[in-house]
Amino acid sequence: MAWFALFVSAVFEAVWATALGQSEGLTRPLPTFVFLTALLGSIIGLVYAAKKIPMGTGYAVWTGTGAALTVAYAIFTGAEESSPLKILFLAGIIGSVVGLKLIGTKAPPLGDAATAEGTYRAASAVVARNESVVPSPSVEKISAKALQLPTKANQQPRRPRRTHD
Repeated sequence: MAWFALFVSAVFEAVWATALGQSEGLTRPLPTFVFLTALLGSIIGLVYAAKKIPMGTGYAVWTGTGAALTVAYAIFTGAEESSPLKILFLAGIIGSVVGLKLIGTKAPPLGDAATAEGTYRAASAVVARNESVVPSPSVEKISAKALQLPTKANQQPRRPRRTHD
């Protein structure tokens, strides 16, 4: 269902892009209304699809499909000229969209990574992997020293800055 919603929202993207071009800077009421309505439908569909499809993949499919449909419509209506290279590159966009669908990516669970505890665990895992790959006592000493907060006991007095006249 998410892929269907994503495709429908990409169709809405092509509609709003075409209507935006016909609105003459949002000065014509009907194309402006179509633009705003299709824009809202397009965003709502993308948001719905992003719950099940990773955002990077969903956005690439959404923009790629919308762009290809916009150009295809412009060629079909005569607003743009067709050429073999334009058709080849449109086919490349469509092939890329199909490829992204076929590789079957899954969205990561949102709950754990979105929490402070999940972020802490992820960062701890990264640090643990780096320490086990490259053990370096000197780096640990430098890091520990750099992380010390100044206290009255270890704080040195500041020297006044020299100014040159």
